[in-house]
Amino acid sequence: PIYRAYGASGPVRFVQECTTAGADTVVILHGINDIIHPDGINPVRPMSDLPTKEELIDGFRQYIAWARELGLRVYLCTILPIEGWRTYLPFREELRCAVNDWIRTQTEADGVVDFDLVMRREDNPSAMQEQYDSGDHLHPSAKGNQIMSDCVYEALFQNGGQNL
Repeated sequence: PIYRAYGASGPVRFVQECTTAGADTVVILHGINDIIHPDGINPVRPMSDLPTKEELIDGFRQYIAWARELGLRVYLCTILPIEGWRTYLPFREELRCAVNDWIRTQTEADGVVDFDLVMRREDNPSAMQEQYDSGDHLHPSAKGNQIMSDCVYEALFQNGGQNL
């Protein structure tokens, strides 16, 4: 669906964005908005919108299927740590980690880019490293974006398409 406050959802945008001239690979980082936005206060995203792990995984599987129909290679990215974000709660962290576990172990995509692993704090894996955090505990800083970009490049071009 389309939410006024959030724009078009991933499924609405996916095929259009993946058919960009010359694309042969899609790198999918998706799911955090589904996890953090339902809060029981905002009528646009009620708590009933909070997906289950299975629903998020089914969404990734649908993206993979659409990408395959378009003849694209597919890489899945783990979801970034978010401790400190204004709607952070343990049940959201459990959901994020469960989806990341699936992403890391699934064999349906061509590879995985483990943003969670490179962005998280060693002493607190639920939070982003300070130098990679923009300050809101959700969005990466410029340095964090560079690290993420480097990880994608390494996964796709330096490691022969293997997981990173």
